[in-house]
Amino acid sequence: MAVSGILVVCTANQCRSPVAEAFLERQFASIGVRVPLRSAGLLDGGMPSPAEIIEASSKEGLDLRAHRSVQVETSMLLDADLVIAMARSHVRELSVREPSCWPKTFTLRELLRRGEGTGGRRRGEPLESWLSEVRAGRRPRDLFGADRLDDVPDPMGGAPEEFTSMVELLEHLTADLVDLLFPPE
Repeated sequence: MAVSGILVVCTANQCRSPVAEAFLERQFASIGVRVPLRSAGLLDGGMPSPAEIIEASSKEGLDLRAHRSVQVETSMLLDADLVIAMARSHVRELSVREPSCWPKTFTLRELLRRGEGTGGRRRGEPLESWLSEVRAGRRPRDLFGADRLDDVPDPMGGAPEEFTSMVELLEHLTADLVDLLFPPE
């Protein structure tokens, strides 16, 4: 029931995607599952996470002080079994960059909604088989526009409480995703 790799993507890879990656890493470790994780952004790399996200995430036990943003590359999209974006606009951009990644690229909230509708991955079920069920009936036009049902709000430029709220939201959403990917026995 191996998963070769998950790529988490947001705009700048400074807030949402590194926080989601850190939570997923911790949650997978807590259930004894090893899943290669990476995060990246659509913008140029090399930037640190802002002080607001470092502080907000540290309250939840995450340390992003050493994080430096990475720009997504086509090879990352091709290598990942699952690409998790923080907003619809990211899914659209990634699918334009590499059309073959569309079937395995979802917003986090879309993946949860669809996954809860089909049920968690069954023991021994290949990830691709589960994703095939999850994406049944999905069309690219379903992701036109922005939708708060699919997008994790970007706190950049916002008040400190927006960073805290986003961190808390990602903690819950990533925990729900881990439960779908590796349901308790």
